[in-house]
Amino acid sequence: DVVKGKYEGGFKLWECAVDLVRFIMTLPEEEEEDDASASAVLELGCGHGLPAIAAATRGAKRVVFADYNPEVLSSLTIPNVRANFAQLYDAANAAAAPPPSTSFVGGDWSDLPRFVPRASADVVLAAETIYAPESYDAHPPDGVALIAAKSHYFGVGGGTALFKTACEKTGVFAVRTAREFSDGASNVREILVVTFK
Repeated sequence: DVVKGKYEGGFKLWECAVDLVRFIMTLPEEEEEDDASASAVLELGCGHGLPAIAAATRGAKRVVFADYNPEVLSSLTIPNVRANFAQLYDAANAAAAPPPSTSFVGGDWSDLPRFVPRASADVVLAAETIYAPESYDAHPPDGVALIAAKSHYFGVGGGTALFKTACEKTGVFAVRTAREFSDGASNVREILVVTFK
């Protein structure tokens, strides 16, 4: 599903993206710390863009969709966002709320600061992005991050425990598990909340 440095799995709908959507849609309105309805949202490794679309339905005003592969954005993300927003923000709903402003950024996360100003995201969303431990330092350090991931990524070394340890070693971030998904048959999945200490 992933070819390092060439294709990072963006065309696949990963199960943790669905977990993150469920989490976002069940957040109480008053829950500030995990607030995915903040004014500016950045989704890393967006693929289908479902978590950021969910954040838009909760009131996000500005949404940035970022994926490693530009062809994922043009062939999958943009059409999916357009289709969802057309339905969510049709003429009947226009009086309720306007659609958020959107932008789409393709490429490696190390290039992201050139296109997305450092303080431009209140919430960073990411699903299935911590499978490779060498990418841990590439997550942007602003706002709050909601990371949906598996407890273990067999064969590639990453997982939630290793990611928590890497974050805590910085002395800058606090990480907690906000929700766990376990069906007894497949890998345990978690929603991590990453904040400044």
